Amino acid sequence: MILTVANLKGGTSKTTSAAFLAHALAERGRRVLVVDADPQASITRWAEMAEWRLPVVGKATGRLHVELEEIVGDRFDTSMCCQVASSWCSGLGRAGGRCSA
Repeated sequence: MILTVANLKGGTSKTTSAAFLAHALAERGRRVLVVDADPQASITRWAEMAEWRLPVVGKATGRLHVELEEIVGDRFDTSMCCQVASSWCSGLGRAGGRCSA
């Protein structure tokens, strides 16, 4: 399952929402990977400062919808993606992912 938190506008709690969702899913036994697709890399910095146990991958690229399946593989049940541009979600749809913006 791929969940995406996306919005064109800044300051809409994308990073906070992705962090809380990822931790809630992990607490329920899901194998979660957080993919930080935001060029500001906020969730990556948060994870480093707080020493999260959840894996976080920084991948601010317009090709994430192509590369995500290779990154995730079968090692994770859920991938949380945090991104600024909602147009990025259309690529995830083509890649078989589920976009929740």
